[in-house]
Amino acid sequence: MEPFVFNEEYSVAICTTCRFAVVCDEVTTHLRTRHRDIPASSRSSIVTAVSNIPGIHANQASLEQLRRPEPTADPIAHLAEPQTDGIRCQQCGYVSRQTQQMQDHCRRHHGWVNDWKKGGNVRARSKEMRTLPWTTGVKCQRFFPSRAGSQWFEVGRGHPPGPAPDVVAEEAASQQATETLRRLRQDHAEQLRTHQDDLIRAHNDKLEPNPWLKRVGWAEHLGGLRISQLRETTAPIRAAEEEVLQMMWMSVKAVLERARATSTPNKVGHAVLFEVQRKDAHIKPTRPFDNRMEGDTWARYLDVWRVLSCVWYRTQALPDEERPPFRLTERQCHTWDEFEQLAGDAAGRGDETPSEALQKAALGMLVSMLDHQLRKGHYDNALVSALAVMGIRDDGGWIDITDYTTKYSAVIKVARMLVVYRAWTERQDDVARLATTMGEEAADDSAQSLFAYVRRMVQRFMTRTSGAPEAEPTPMDWILDTRTYGMHIQYNTPTAGVIDWVGERVSYRHVRFTMDQLSDMLHGAVDEARLLLAQLTMARESTTGGGEHDTPDGDGAQAGERLHALLPRIQWASIEDDHSETREDYSFLHDDRNVWLREGDEWVFRRIATCRARRLAWGVDGSTTDGGGLRPDAVRAYGRTLEQFRERLWLLMHMLGGQPGRATEIGGVRVANTVSGGVRNIFAHNGMMCFVTSYHKGYRSSGQTKIIHRYVPREVGELLVWYLWLVLPFWREADGISKQAHHYSAFLWADEIVQRKASGGRGPGVDGDTGGPDTETSTDTSRGPALADGGEAASWTWTEDRTWTTDRARRIIQRYSSRLLGNKLNVSMWRHFAIAIANRFLNEAFGRWDPGKGREEEEEEDELGDSPWDLQAGHGTRIAGMIYARLLVQLGSGVAAKQQQFRKVSCQWHRFLGFGAEDRASGWDGGSSVSKRKVELYDGVRLEARLRRFARLRQVDMVGRLRQMTGNDAAAFRGNQEKAIRAIVNGHSPVVQVLGTGGGKSLSFMLPAFCSADGVTIVITPLTAL
Repeated sequence: MEPFVFNEEYSVAICTTCRFAVVCDEVTTHLRTRHRDIPASSRSSIVTAVSNIPGIHANQASLEQLRRPEPTADPIAHLAEPQTDGIRCQQCGYVSRQTQQMQDHCRRHHGWVNDWKKGGNVRARSKEMRTLPWTTGVKCQRFFPSRAGSQWFEVGRGHPPGPAPDVVAEEAASQQATETLRRLRQDHAEQLRTHQDDLIRAHNDKLEPNPWLKRVGWAEHLGGLRISQLRETTAPIRAAEEEVLQMMWMSVKAVLERARATSTPNKVGHAVLFEVQRKDAHIKPTRPFDNRMEGDTWARYLDVWRVLSCVWYRTQALPDEERPPFRLTERQCHTWDEFEQLAGDAAGRGDETPSEALQKAALGMLVSMLDHQLRKGHYDNALVSALAVMGIRDDGGWIDITDYTTKYSAVIKVARMLVVYRAWTERQDDVARLATTMGEEAADDSAQSLFAYVRRMVQRFMTRTSGAPEAEPTPMDWILDTRTYGMHIQYNTPTAGVIDWVGERVSYRHVRFTMDQLSDMLHGAVDEARLLLAQLTMARESTTGGGEHDTPDGDGAQAGERLHALLPRIQWASIEDDHSETREDYSFLHDDRNVWLREGDEWVFRRIATCRARRLAWGVDGSTTDGGGLRPDAVRAYGRTLEQFRERLWLLMHMLGGQPGRATEIGGVRVANTVSGGVRNIFAHNGMMCFVTSYHKGYRSSGQTKIIHRYVPREVGELLVWYLWLVLPFWREADGISKQAHHYSAFLWADEIVQRKASGGRGPGVDGDTGGPDTETSTDTSRGPALADGGEAASWTWTEDRTWTTDRARRIIQRYSSRLLGNKLNVSMWRHFAIAIANRFLNEAFGRWDPGKGREEEEEEDELGDSPWDLQAGHGTRIAGMIYARLLVQLGSGVAAKQQQFRKVSCQWHRFLGFGAEDRASGWDGGSSVSKRKVELYDGVRLEARLRRFARLRQVDMVGRLRQMTGNDAAAFRGNQEKAIRAIVNGHSPVVQVLGTGGGKSLSFMLPAFCSADGVTIVITPLTAL
């Protein structure tokens, strides 16, 4: 009903924009003349809504019964603000804003006679008091601006006086001018939208060169058509209004799901999949067609085909001059009409699922759209034309190339599935036909091979146009070439800059922080993880090992000391791990050479058994248990703490392991060898813990992986070892006892560490299963950690276990960065930040990368020129420079050798963020424990700050500051105090000062700290007696 509101007390409709009332019969005229920006369809609904209000004043005649407010009433809402220059008749209350009108009223209705006569001493009479029958300065309003009902009436009598009349008049004039200007601008904007923006026009190549738009020719193909109308053809299906279209899409979706399930090696064989993967008729592909993809990718591909179906259906109802100028072939017309007729019949019957006949018709229609020999232009084809319509953005512009090439990929991928499925159904039909005259096995042998069916369709319309004399171009030929051209532009055009540096502060769009803040965040996460591990190992005073809050309370440094004092020591110098061992369930924890690991056997169980409070809490005290198992509430509390610890461990490994891997890559990390996956991903190597991944972006399209090593600092490595050594074995058994489960997941980030049975398959060729609702926490974790973070299944991995998804990884890094860093990061944002930090401070440590160095040791030629920093981030050096962490100023194997390079990258990253001091002291970071440490670029920045601080100290009057600090004007240095302090402020290190007890040694660190405006002074007091 906007812009109108109904005032029930006076039964009038008030326009909130114009701020006066309108009778019902004049609403249409009011909207047409004063609100031209409201569409005609909306106007009619507004008129209907106003007309249906009972008791409303319908016309001018009805206003004779319009009631006026009482003078003491508050001003009427939504009307114009009260005027303060009103004049009120003292006898009848009549209100006017003009003195002449009031005089006429009093003269005519009350017999008033004006005693002001012409002539005489006018100046003297003007000073005399006159008794007039009216009152001035009255607040007044009116409902209507003219005709009946336009009479002014008094409001707000007794309220505080308003502004002066001249101020009110100025405000009224300003408001009227503002409204006039607003209406003029709205009218002009509406004219622009109607006559210019809503029509598609070809651009001038010379003034606005765009090779991508020139190549696809969308503007030329759709020129002269209305943008809004074409956008409506791509809108979601309105199931209640478009029942036929909804049934057609249900049929198409069912066909696509079946086609995907059919296109697997176990069902059709590799020969068929190699054949359907062809791009060129005479070149056999190096890899077979692979139907596997992430769940969200499959959902996007399905949506592309939904939009195509909507465009085909909705444009059929448009006049020829208003729809895209594609032309259906005779066969396409036949298959479309048959499909639409069957869908209409099914919708009319109210069918909930499409029948087999309807799905068969849908498959025939889809294949016919692909099987089109182009006699004239490529836009004669309905598929190519609909793809052009999909190139229009919501705001009327064209979709950027980086967001569009995936639509071509969706068409190509699904089209190959459709070809395999069509060949499968045709052969099944032929076998059924032959089986009527011979046995079923004989019919199967007599029918053509599935490969022959696929090859015939592939050679006809699924490859680029061959050099054969009879070859004709097809839609797939154009789509393949256009996608290749688009990908070439995409990967050879640098992305816009997003990273900016101001000193040591880095910013990415609206997120910014300093390097010190980043280091503090990670150290804070380590402290929290230590507190949680202390609970899990029963090193803290906790009966169940569970916490009540997401953020643990306590001192992380004290927790670290308690862990080192109480938990069995990790023998970093003698830790052994056989990296070549492939035995199932093997890890460094099962290496016979690590005899020191036996000290941790049954550690948590022993901690429970030796404490009465813990025995009671877990239900294993002899006087309180009936032998029925562990107490569920204790198991749930422990499980919640375990999940909190695992989240922090994931964060630390992701952010401290070096350049960040991809979430799906880290999600597949296994702690032990498995039958399907082979060797594990967690290793102990030369006194450090590392995790090794072989995932690389584009693996499914290239078929190649790169082995990437990421090392974690000692602070994180000990958390990982203690978790795997002490906590995980206990949780597997405790949760297994609680759930009566016998299957343990080998994945470090498994949704369910303990499962009642091994995970089943996800269906033929389907690896993107969907799970339950995406909830962040659960009050019942006895069913396993999966309930704490439900959601879709992880991406395809070597086994069928479900691991943490990218969505959960995003929520973890957002939650902890928001709390510890003060900025909300996500996985993609951290990738840009990490690469930017490495580019600025760390990359120079490797010098300029020499492609020739170590060439004979490399295993893959495409890695020869790639920096280990870029490889560890999951891409090559060229892609890193083109896409990731670009500055705002920019325009828009030797496996052992490689492992050492990755180790060096990780250790440099630890050192930059203030971790791994013990690794460096022991020489495990790849350097020597006695050689002088190389000065890095970031050390220079810190050294400059240190030198500036000492320069300021040298300019300070030490005696004066001593007296200021002590509050004693006669204070002076004693003994060698001044000499020691001068050595300190001059930057000498180390400084040894010898003074007797009470000689004033503390002054040596207190006075320099007092003289420094900022910074923190750390004092370490040895507690060992001399």
